Amino acid sequence: AWGGLITVYGLFVGFAVDNLGVAASLRLGFAITLVSRFFMFITTSKWVMLLNLGLALPLGNSLGIPVLTTGIRRYTHTGNRGFAFGMFYVVMNL
Repeated sequence: AWGGLITVYGLFVGFAVDNLGVAASLRLGFAITLVSRFFMFITTSKWVMLLNLGLALPLGNSLGIPVLTTGIRRYTHTGNRGFAFGMFYVVMNL
């Protein structure tokens, strides 16, 4: 469900990414994800956990990873794009 929500939220926040730009979208996604994970760490409430898992965390991730792939494609050239995506996937799998 969490991965599906990232996709659904990604469809709805696409206009925000276009208006904010790549760098601002990545910062916003990081901030939302950081706050969501912090509250997941400190909470003892089932409802706070579910709210973070169903709303905040997928929203932050939808502003993160897909935007990062767009940024890599936009800010690299054909000579170094393969290396950039290779490094991206190595870091993602660590």
